[in-house]
Amino acid sequence: MIASAGLNAQGYPYPRYPDRDRRSAPYYGDDRYGRQGSWGRGDPGDVVQRVIRDMDLAARNSFTDRHERGHFDRAISELLEFQDRWSRRRQVDAKRLDRAVDSMRHLAEARQLEGRSRRMIGQDIEILRDLREELRGYRY
Repeated sequence: MIASAGLNAQGYPYPRYPDRDRRSAPYYGDDRYGRQGSWGRGDPGDVVQRVIRDMDLAARNSFTDRHERGHFDRAISELLEFQDRWSRRRQVDAKRLDRAVDSMRHLAEARQLEGRSRRMIGQDIEILRDLREELRGYRY
């Protein structure tokens, strides 16, 4: 019992029970050692992968009609295409990001989604807009 009290007294670099929404944490976008990618948020493919996971989670947790489901499908498809082009050729396809953001914007305003999902999608839109701005003019 004394040994466990000593362990709890030690300082931890991160909160012991971080929020489920890891984007609010100061180390979101860093690798596990705290180093950031060249754009400040990590590799663009990793950032897009996180957004795809969020979109998939929101789609699974929402009861939507065919119209809204189509927006989920289009957004995920565009993000997967962006990620594929980035991972294969290091090419930035801004049009794909724009189309994904348009579909996501529609979802962020859809009343069929619960508020938590709409907020998460809204945060992801901002992340993608920041990414697009940071990648403007990127050439490999």
